[in-house]
Amino acid sequence: MASLHSTRGLLFVFTTILLFLSTSAPSSSDNRLQIPFQWKPTSLLSKAGAFEELTNCKTHTLGLSEPTEIALTNSAERSINSNNRIYHHDFVVLRFLASTDSERRILKEITHKRRFDVWSSTREHIDICLQEKDIPKLFSLLPYSLQKSHLLLIPHVQVSVNQTWSHISTSKQSFNVKSLNETYFSNYQSLDTIYIWMDFLRALYPDLVDIIELGNSYEGRKIQGIKLNGTPPKEGKKKKTILINGAQHAREWISVSTVSYLASALVSGYNQDNDIKNMLDDFDWVFFPTLNVDGYVYSFEVDRLWRKNRQPTGFPFCTGIDLNRDWGFKWPEEEDSLGVNPCSERYQGETPFQAIESKLLAEYIGNLKDHDHEVIGYLDFHSYAQKILYPFAYDCATTPPNLEDLEELAIGAARAIKQSNYQHYEVESACDYDDYGDKNGGSAVDWIYNQGAHFSYIIKLRDTGTHGFLLPPDEIIPCGEEILSMTKFFSKFISEKEGFIH
Repeated sequence: MASLHSTRGLLFVFTTILLFLSTSAPSSSDNRLQIPFQWKPTSLLSKAGAFEELTNCKTHTLGLSEPTEIALTNSAERSINSNNRIYHHDFVVLRFLASTDSERRILKEITHKRRFDVWSSTREHIDICLQEKDIPKLFSLLPYSLQKSHLLLIPHVQVSVNQTWSHISTSKQSFNVKSLNETYFSNYQSLDTIYIWMDFLRALYPDLVDIIELGNSYEGRKIQGIKLNGTPPKEGKKKKTILINGAQHAREWISVSTVSYLASALVSGYNQDNDIKNMLDDFDWVFFPTLNVDGYVYSFEVDRLWRKNRQPTGFPFCTGIDLNRDWGFKWPEEEDSLGVNPCSERYQGETPFQAIESKLLAEYIGNLKDHDHEVIGYLDFHSYAQKILYPFAYDCATTPPNLEDLEELAIGAARAIKQSNYQHYEVESACDYDDYGDKNGGSAVDWIYNQGAHFSYIIKLRDTGTHGFLLPPDEIIPCGEEILSMTKFFSKFISEKEGFIH
């Protein structure tokens, strides 16, 4: 099975190379413009304020004129400074407003074959990152309806990258009680700093906080989380678990900060807020701010827009597995899926749970279940889009048995966010939302739901595109506040279903 899948992956890569090397001149019968569109920045609808939906991209996703992501080492496609950071110069992001199934299909085919970095794909739009020099070639492949229905979202990607890099420090930091929240949540933190913060929380609240280690990543880093314990259950009873993680995808830094914010708020509020006390007394809470530790460190030190883990694949120039495609429930086996291509951002591995990080978390969940602490609720934080997504991700034709409860909880959670910070989060099935317009098999939310966590969700955090993955640090606390309100509702809903009376 693994050998066959590896062969398919290599065939996919080399087929892609041939497609890139072959001529791409449009035929007279394929609904494409016969004269390439003469793109100029001023020709774009750049009324960003009217939409407030912008995105960003990564430098080594190649444009139409390049064969495949094999060319990661091509220095013409990226700029590397003396400390080995990858720069994203001359890249822009376009949002195409696809209004028909035909338009969406055309965009999907082009982005798949040309290996563009698609940052957001919904029923209404697709956000594509590419080098400015490749835009005329892209437009020559599009029908006129799509050429005129687009926005220039990010004109200078590197500027946005710099804004998230400018204040961070990769060195270890220290904290004191007075400055803990002010210091920690004023910026995005390195992995080392996150682990120091965990130790500090445990020292401050030894009766509430335990440190958990899943094991080591491919590059040997600890995958560490914290467990919060309220009042022990009555004799003979076991608490069920609510599990929360961030950063399955490395570049989604706001997910890391939000998971940390929740853990800090629950610990510090235990003796001050009755709702929080009930949350910790009813359930065990487990937080993993970043599951993809190697990718997260790489995004801090080298490539701010790295997505996958850092595990080698069967193809020497293409590193990393998409953790959220690697879980062993409805793991995709379609030959035309992006997941079989090791160079794709969506690469799912040769077998389920090939990625070390997802395998370790799955084993931890299984161990909880074996000891009667099974996971009943799961929140998988991502960015961006401001959406609350419920199972199943793999297929819209299959509905979960408790769909009514899932929708009721999600609608209430979105209302709690709205009441907190006036932010609107849409509620959808996870099958309706996909960053790449591809099938969503192998997701964590489906696997964990299938293990008995019947209140499992993907939470797409801020924003709707104004900054995309590069959310400014001054939004960390507002985002944490609204998600804390959401999580309080989430916990209360499950407590009532479990029969807790407060």
